[in-house]
Amino acid sequence: MATSINIPDYGKKFEIASIGIYGHNILSGGDTSPIGRVYHAVQVLSDCSISYESAFPVPTNSDLTVTSLPLSQGSTIILGCAKNIVVTGGTLVAHLISITD
Repeated sequence: MATSINIPDYGKKFEIASIGIYGHNILSGGDTSPIGRVYHAVQVLSDCSISYESAFPVPTNSDLTVTSLPLSQGSTIILGCAKNIVVTGGTLVAHLISITD
């Protein structure tokens, strides 16, 4: 069965996440984000690359997966709604928008 999302409700989650209410996870080289968690942004503490999946894929509008995206120290990247973040190299802070586990 296909998953259905209500964009206005998810918009409210993003608003709450933007002030840090859902928290964050620190991920370093070799780490994969915990299963069931969805992230909206990352802050890069040291150069790394990441791979991730879209939590709500819309095949005609966006990438379903991103592989080996290089990120520079000091960058803040808005991911939308990403899951299964794999970090290669440095360290980042991944900001949660949802915890389902």
